[in-house]
Amino acid sequence: MTYPAHFRQLALDKIAAGGKVKQIAAELRVSVSIIYFWKSEASSKEYKPFFRKIDPELLRQDVEQYPDDYQAERAARFGCTQGAMGKALDRLKLSRKRTLEKP
Repeated sequence: MTYPAHFRQLALDKIAAGGKVKQIAAELRVSVSIIYFWKSEASSKEYKPFFRKIDPELLRQDVEQYPDDYQAERAARFGCTQGAMGKALDRLKLSRKRTLEKP
């Protein structure tokens, strides 16, 4: 059974006001574990910014400036791993130059 959002928020507000989890669970007739779950779920949904180490615009400029460089060389300039550089190039849909002739 799913509890309505306002009911869950009521329990969380009572905890924030200083109430004990066991008392609130008895008062609302829910289990203690579900209140702890709501509490952890609410804290995990907070905004956590995600920062990428490789700036897409700088990477585009680097590819234009050094079109023949290997991923390892680019990674050394950006201070990251070769795998991260490969993923960043994939995100920007930039691939290495391929030739039709074999060397």
